[in-house]
Amino acid sequence: MIQTRPAPPSPADVARRTWRRLRTMRTAIVLLLILGAAASVGSFFPQRPVSVAAVNEWIAGHPGWAPVAEFLGLFDVYGAWWFMGIYALLLVSLVGCLVPRYRGFWRALRAEPYLSASLDAQSHHLVRETDQDPDEVLARAHATLRRRRFRVARRGGLMAAERGSAREGGSLLFHTSFLVLLLGVSIGKLWGFTGQVAVIEGERFADTPIEYDFLETGRSFGNRFSGVELALDEFDVSWYPNGVPREFRSSVRLFDDGEQVRQEDVVVNSPLTYGSLRVYQLSWGWAPVLRVAQGGRVLYDGPTIFLSEAGVWRGVVKVPQTEPQDTGFEMLFFTDPVVETGAMPRNGRPEPVAPVVLFQQYLGDLRLDRAQSVFRLDPRHLSPAEVGALRLGDTASLPNGVEITFSDLKQYSVFQIASNPGALLLLIAAGLLLVGLVPALYSARRRVWVRATAADGVTRVEIAGHAIQRKAAFEAEFAALAGEVVPEPTIRTGVPSG
Repeated sequence: MIQTRPAPPSPADVARRTWRRLRTMRTAIVLLLILGAAASVGSFFPQRPVSVAAVNEWIAGHPGWAPVAEFLGLFDVYGAWWFMGIYALLLVSLVGCLVPRYRGFWRALRAEPYLSASLDAQSHHLVRETDQDPDEVLARAHATLRRRRFRVARRGGLMAAERGSAREGGSLLFHTSFLVLLLGVSIGKLWGFTGQVAVIEGERFADTPIEYDFLETGRSFGNRFSGVELALDEFDVSWYPNGVPREFRSSVRLFDDGEQVRQEDVVVNSPLTYGSLRVYQLSWGWAPVLRVAQGGRVLYDGPTIFLSEAGVWRGVVKVPQTEPQDTGFEMLFFTDPVVETGAMPRNGRPEPVAPVVLFQQYLGDLRLDRAQSVFRLDPRHLSPAEVGALRLGDTASLPNGVEITFSDLKQYSVFQIASNPGALLLLIAAGLLLVGLVPALYSARRRVWVRATAADGVTRVEIAGHAIQRKAAFEAEFAALAGEVVPEPTIRTGVPSG
């Protein structure tokens, strides 16, 4: 006997099988797990949208692996072709899974309860006899089932009822929330932005890319900045007795096209919203006003942002105009300095009771022709010079006619400004998840049948039921329902089977 090898599947067969596999919820869950694992790759490699300098440093240290990493998009994981492919497959899988389920759910809602059933084969089955008319028994059964919110259908002496479709509806909403969530995240990442900026009291900030201290824009955001201006009129911080800040409060005004459109206070967890912009209170700090002059010529004058590091406020001033060398200052700020023998000064109270600026002067080349942090000095071409302390209003005279003055004290506020066009979808997703979770957890599909037939002056009543979920709870419900349909059996009572 000659055995023939089966013909290989056609491309159409392969496509149908792939589609059937892709449109299952199991595949969607697997793709979601793969997407989470793929996103974690970004923690092992520096990301170009976050820090180009870190990426260049990694490439310089791994020249052999750099081309491979570039091809795989490891320096921009969320924009890599393979990550976008997984994301697209997940969206297609969810849509392919949900659309047929919605069609089936809609058909089930419109269809009559299943009337062709073998009652004695159900998990719960009772037989009772009564002298009441069959139509009277079925009418009472109809009223009882409708009161319990069953969908009811009748054909002759048989009545069928069904309840619990909300469970499937809740499950659909629950799974739909993940699709809406993914779409919201995608829209926010593509067309949104997040930035941070420190604004000093009395100064303004404009929503333009050059004025942000940190800025991350979506791939499709382009240059759609609003140009809205934010003016920080006053910043206030209150304290607990142990010196921990109780509340930060920024009194701000918003200007659009030069016209004031909003005036309110921004506090933590209470952002200011204007159009698509949301302004969050993120942090704060001190900004001593310092003036540096040489030979009577003012070279630097303005508030200087000090950053908090390990409980100490540190700041830097760079003055390249001094002669014959550049001048830099590394400084510490104390609101109420307490000096202990052999130890570094510390703040006694958080309020500026006796503010002091300690400085270390450096002379040399500040190397300002190279990229560097505005909050750090490059010490490689600098030499330490004078040290000193300035109380509010003091002036220190240094060699070469340089003078430094601590003339005033201000505060600054750090704002996070964001625009997320997908925020509404994220809110809808959260609502769908919560709304869908309740019926999915507490509702259950169950079916009930009632048949009433008359013979020899006696009505034989069969009551059967079946629960698809929460079967233990259905036992009590079935017993109560049977007691309402035939409250006083006159001849025989059956016992639930199964």
